[in-house]
Amino acid sequence: MTDLPPADQAVLDALTEREVDVLEGLMLGLSDRQIGEWLNIKTYTVKTHVKNIYQKLQVNNRTQAVVRGISAGLLTLETAMVGALAGGN
Repeated sequence: MTDLPPADQAVLDALTEREVDVLEGLMLGLSDRQIGEWLNIKTYTVKTHVKNIYQKLQVNNRTQAVVRGISAGLLTLETAMVGALAGGN
């Protein structure tokens, strides 16, 4: 995705693969507990990832994080649904 503006490319480069997984869970409206079950990680680990996502994306809440992820081309509903149907990564 080299056609993205530099700020959006920075978003793609900043998040780890697991943070993207958690961000997909946020987009699906899952709670921290549900994301943890989906990804087979502890709830406190999810909370740490969410905190890191907020910091890296410079946002204050889940909705802003998801909007930023979508605008950067990092998230699509289709990829999140495929991950959800597959039981996470």
